Amino acid sequence: MKWYPVLFLFGTGLCNLYCQQNEDGVETFKLIQFTDTHFGEAASKDNQSMAEMANLISYEMPQLVVLSGDVVSAVSFEPKKKKKKRGDFFLKKMFNIKKKFFFFFFFKYMFEMSETPWAYTLGNHDDQADYNRTQIINYAVKQSYSLTQAGPTDIGGVSNYYLTVFNSANQPIVNIWFMDSLDTNCYNVEGYGCVEFSTVEWYQQTSEKLEQTYGRKIPGIVYIHIPLPEVLMLWNNFATAGTLQDTGVCCWSLNTGLFSVMQERGDIVSVW
Repeated sequence: MKWYPVLFLFGTGLCNLYCQQNEDGVETFKLIQFTDTHFGEAASKDNQSMAEMANLISYEMPQLVVLSGDVVSAVSFEPKKKKKKRGDFFLKKMFNIKKKFFFFFFFKYMFEMSETPWAYTLGNHDDQADYNRTQIINYAVKQSYSLTQAGPTDIGGVSNYYLTVFNSANQPIVNIWFMDSLDTNCYNVEGYGCVEFSTVEWYQQTSEKLEQTYGRKIPGIVYIHIPLPEVLMLWNNFATAGTLQDTGVCCWSLNTGLFSVMQERGDIVSVW
């Protein structure tokens, strides 16, 4: 899949996790999303991606950067002595400058130097090597400026959590949800992974508890790596803007009903 930077600016009474006012005195929250960077496939593309990402963060100065999966192509890292294994995962390469592929240290360096909080949810390629999804997220949680969380252990996937944005009056303004769409074969249906039924139930129950806590529904945006099946329905049946490139819409192999539950709850305003 190809990746594109996405920029959001919320400017109607919103603030970031640390509260910041713009020049007009309005509390704002700005985030940038990076997805499908697929580091490791080609040095020239890696260098271009790193430069563009660093420039965007320097210019926009977001309060949060979202990495929404497939940060690397883990299968690109083949160990020389173990041809049958898919290779050392990016944890050894992305966060350790002593390793051969030291340019993956860029992530750690970029967030530390810019003092930018970041959050990460897994894609379908991130764990296709020596480290499993739990190990990856547990490592990401410990990094500087990381707001990544290891989600509940009794539901499908690892990177299921949410972050709440508060204004200066400590009132919640928006929830940023992260949901793990796994990698391949949803409930043994051949194809791409999905957000499992247990995770859908977790979202529904958590959303209801938040409404009870604050006395109202808190608007939310959702980050999921593998697109909802409804995205394909949208593209095939409704007017859309832009062009469809690469391999098309690669959505879940089984619809687990997340979109319907989000419609029923009425608190999610967008899914990315």
